[in-house]
Amino acid sequence: MLVLAKDYVGLKQKDSLAALVLAWNGLPEASAASATAFASLLLKSGLDQHLEVLEKAKVSGQVSVDLAMALGNLLAEFARPCNRLHISNGKY
Repeated sequence: MLVLAKDYVGLKQKDSLAALVLAWNGLPEASAASATAFASLLLKSGLDQHLEVLEKAKVSGQVSVDLAMALGNLLAEFARPCNRLHISNGKY
């Protein structure tokens, strides 16, 4: 699924990428590393479902140092001035 998500990001197919979130949520369990990689792709594409993906990993009991660090890195990326300006203009 991550390979498909990377392809969608490269092809700028946000609708197809967003549809993968539904498939992701249907998975019985995914590793914290996979969840953070998928969430990162969503964030970089400007989709807000990245937190939903990380929340699923947290709820499934996969809270770990790696997951916490990934969440921190994603939040730091989001907090960069250029990203805030991008979001504050209402463009995703």
